[in-house]
Amino acid sequence: MISFFKKYWINILLFVILTILIFFFIPNQESLYLKPEADTKKKFRLVLLWTELLLSVMVLYFVGRNSRKISEFLCSTGALGLIALGFFFFLDSIFLSAAFLINKLSTKQTINITYSVVYIDSARRNLLLWDNSLNKSVQADNLLTQDYTNISLKVRDTVIVSFSKGLLGFNFDPRMKSR
Repeated sequence: MISFFKKYWINILLFVILTILIFFFIPNQESLYLKPEADTKKKFRLVLLWTELLLSVMVLYFVGRNSRKISEFLCSTGALGLIALGFFFFLDSIFLSAAFLINKLSTKQTINITYSVVYIDSARRNLLLWDNSLNKSVQADNLLTQDYTNISLKVRDTVIVSFSKGLLGFNFDPRMKSR
């Protein structure tokens, strides 16, 4: 048994790290953001895509310099494309969670935004707020998971939500202040 761990300790370590990332780190990062801030995935995906494209072009340059035949180059290009596509889908959620983690390095600035309650169900599990400044609705179910038993919300109530301003400019850690 000890020889098994000595032989495969790197694989076991990688498996444990990936398990922690997939089951604990990634799902917990979006819980501190309201839906519009969590939907900024497109910006982070674009950064990841450009980074992969830049790395792929650099690898293709070195492969092209060392290839003697056009068929070697085309085969290498196809393999690199498939590997890059696989890495993009694999690293997408990890990259996004890392960006959310970096954003939580706060600038210690607090922002208050006033919302109107559009919908709240009787079980207090679904909450939909209206942002008057942006003229759009905001799904805010994670505000109901916090301990606000003393606040009774009804449709058309005004709610002030306090956020911390993140390092990357996205608001996180929403808390209902008052009504």
